[in-house]
Amino acid sequence: GPRGGPPSRRTQYRVLVSGLPTSGSWQDLKDHMREAGDVCYADVFKDGTGVVEFLRRDDMKYAVRKLDDTKFRSHESAPKLCFHIP
Repeated sequence: GPRGGPPSRRTQYRVLVSGLPTSGSWQDLKDHMREAGDVCYADVFKDGTGVVEFLRRDDMKYAVRKLDDTKFRSHESAPKLCFHIP
């Protein structure tokens, strides 16, 4: 069936994420990134990578600083997340 997040506004303030647990969902990713700012879009892919888009550039930059090398709270055994602004 269809997968991915609900339709939402897209922005150019995009962060690529690697090190996601295979059990992680776009909701997990969005909730995790929401600590850093307003997330308008999130999706995860089967290979353990994902993408997050923020409403504001400052939120995007803050997220990379604050959340790089962190883990999902619900997935303590997972690898640490790594962020990359394309």
